[in-house]
Amino acid sequence: MMRNINSRTCENVYTILNELNLFHKLPKEKQKLIEMNKDKKYKCRFNKNIPVQFQIHDKETMVVLSYLYLKYINTDEKIKNRLLDRYKKNEVEYQEELSRKYNIEDIFKDSKIKMNPQRLTLPDNTAMIPYKETVLRKILNKIASIFQQKKK
Repeated sequence: MMRNINSRTCENVYTILNELNLFHKLPKEKQKLIEMNKDKKYKCRFNKNIPVQFQIHDKETMVVLSYLYLKYINTDEKIKNRLLDRYKKNEVEYQEELSRKYNIEDIFKDSKIKMNPQRLTLPDNTAMIPYKETVLRKILNKIASIFQQKKK
């Protein structure tokens, strides 16, 4: 999971965990990975006095922080189990929402395009336009018919 995150997310995670004095709880290889991949030009602003969830607007940063907290930082089994239950519940809700949204049986039920049988019939006074062959098309057809005769 940690190999696919972008440099801004690494910078956000690094800054937040350092400010909260939790970065040292990560394994050394995760620390190195975050430090090596963080964006050097971007600076994350973090205030300890404001709760974390109100400061992070990037979904990827939230996901990485929750993963790191669950996997490495948190040591209480009760909290870990509660978090896992919450993640499972969120996943079930998400899958239910997807199945409601993209249900095959209901996908065309509320279609805004309705067939109007009156539009399918032509009025009696409508004349059909006759097809006229152009001069160029007549010449090409004559040449094609000559070659077809030679093949036989």
